[in-house]
Amino acid sequence: MKLLVVGLALFVVSLCAGEECTQLEMIKVKHQWYEAYGTGHERLVLGLKLWNKCVASLSSVFSEL
Repeated sequence: MKLLVVGLALFVVSLCAGEECTQLEMIKVKHQWYEAYGTGHERLVLGLKLWNKCVASLSSVFSEL
């Protein structure tokens, strides 16, 4: 339940804080994203690890109920 509340709060904050980006800012963010997460296979592996971790945490929450 805490995870849902935190996720909802972050979603609302992101909607409120949304601003228009310039071309330079978009390129900078794209470059930072590339440096942080890589491309292709590395990004897929990261996504799968995150997904598996989320599923594991949700299964532990439901097992406590």
